[in-house]
Amino acid sequence: MEEIYVYIGNSGAYQMLIFCALLPFGLYSGLDIASQNVLYGVPDHWCRVPYLSNYTPEEQREMAIPVDETTGKHESCVFYEVTNSSGINYSVSVAKCSSWFYDDGVFSSSAVTEVYKVSV
Repeated sequence: MEEIYVYIGNSGAYQMLIFCALLPFGLYSGLDIASQNVLYGVPDHWCRVPYLSNYTPEEQREMAIPVDETTGKHESCVFYEVTNSSGINYSVSVAKCSSWFYDDGVFSSSAVTEVYKVSV
């Protein structure tokens, strides 16, 4: 291997040409990989509860979103659905979300929040 370096040189015109030719591709790849953290970041989110639309998102989360017992955080893909079957008898079940609220503390907008695909 040393013989090849002696023959072609360590950093000659050819090596600089190759370096300059490949530099844009290397920069693009690095920026592309780094941008995925921002573009595809999934912020904290919770269900938008239809029957609580008069309340703020935080109030909805506290009233109708179950808490995961292992993590102590609110669930992000289900909510308590209350149905009135006979006027005084209510039944509570867990339902899947169809729309979400997003915490915009870290990400104000990302591809995930624009497409609404956080819990499939």
